[in-house]
Amino acid sequence: MPQTFSLLFLFFCRLIQAIRTLTPYCRNHTRLLFSKVGVDAMAAQTSAVLIIEHDPLIQSLYDRTLHHEYVVLTAQTIGQCEAHCSRLDLRVVIIEPHRPDGLGAQLLAALCHQLRDRHVPIIVCSVLNAQRTIQDTGIFRYLVKPVSPDVLRQLVVQI
Repeated sequence: MPQTFSLLFLFFCRLIQAIRTLTPYCRNHTRLLFSKVGVDAMAAQTSAVLIIEHDPLIQSLYDRTLHHEYVVLTAQTIGQCEAHCSRLDLRVVIIEPHRPDGLGAQLLAALCHQLRDRHVPIIVCSVLNAQRTIQDTGIFRYLVKPVSPDVLRQLVVQI
């Protein structure tokens, strides 16, 4: 009896480990299967949204807002940003350029360089109202935080 219990315990531990390993890869597809969004979400699921946000709470809010309709990608470095920009299904990029690490301007420049021929819109969501300084960089829309999830979702859907 104790041996059976330990074998079951080992089985469940390995099962939980396998689920934790596969969860990041299956997250969007599982949400799609069990969501009420239906066929429209399956069509939109071929599109990806790249979020570049240093605040994990805001990044999570944007993810929850958009994950039912789109594959949500996140980036924190220039390398990650360039890797995600090479995706053919990239629909829009949402970025906060004013970061505590000072990488915001470099990330924005890398985005503009990577996406200039593909016409992928860039939405800036920032706490600073620097709209006048960004107008010449090819930004599609500038939103001042706090950004309503409904406003963000509507804007991405309209693109």
